[in-house]
Amino acid sequence: MSAATANIEAVGPCPYCGGSPELVTGAQVYPHRPDLARKPFGQCAPCDATVGFHLDGRPLGTLAKPELRKLRGQAHFIFDGHWRNPSRHPRGTMAAARRACYRRLANELGIDVHECHFGEFREDRIRKAIEIMRTWNV
Repeated sequence: MSAATANIEAVGPCPYCGGSPELVTGAQVYPHRPDLARKPFGQCAPCDATVGFHLDGRPLGTLAKPELRKLRGQAHFIFDGHWRNPSRHPRGTMAAARRACYRRLANELGIDVHECHFGEFREDRIRKAIEIMRTWNV
């Protein structure tokens, strides 16, 4: 996807300062990651808050400062370890195991499964998700 197809308006104002994010490339946000150099990102430079985009131009989540981005990455790492575990899908597919893990997490968080998206979680919810998933047997 090119920067031209990223919908920066869909990102909305920065949740930290209320400013308007700008459309930038991964080269600006992650200069140490050549694989992201040409990918579009929304960025609020004063806050160092960023968000990437789906291939169709929708934001992957909300703008996040480095600490929240780190927590979201940690949550994904833990979550992926659960649904990718072969014992979770001995007769089913990996996709079914992933959906089941999202349903379980949503249930334990007390939210609708359609709201269970790490890219949308703020600090309090992502910390709670990590805490919950750490109690799951791998």
